[in-house]
Amino acid sequence: MRQTLNYEGTELKSKVKERTPVGVYTDHWVEFTTKDGKHVKFWASAHGKQGGTLQKSWSKSHIDVSGRTYKQKVYNKVYYAPHVEYGHKTVNGGFVPGQFFLHKTVEDTKSDMEKRVRDKYDGFMRKVVLGNGK
Repeated sequence: MRQTLNYEGTELKSKVKERTPVGVYTDHWVEFTTKDGKHVKFWASAHGKQGGTLQKSWSKSHIDVSGRTYKQKVYNKVYYAPHVEYGHKTVNGGFVPGQFFLHKTVEDTKSDMEKRVRDKYDGFMRKVVLGNGK
């Protein structure tokens, strides 16, 4: 069961990573003439930001077993992850809607994941009961 759950956790993490939005910051050309008449042109990235931090920060926990229950968490420790997922207010009173990338990924994969785990469990139980896996 651990191997199956670990596989499912890896799959979920991979799919949510694909769906996680990446910040887009516009860079631009800066062009001007200096006092001494020299023409200067360069690519500016003055904001110092780089998109992809949220996307790269997905992790999964170790498998926790309690009785007959197995749990594994897929999570993101980036402080603004909940704001992007669920939405947030802005300083001028507006609201940025949530993107629900984690919620949508879980909903899209839930039934397939449950079926694969159930099939694996049933196969395991057949091996235990019948002794040959048939």
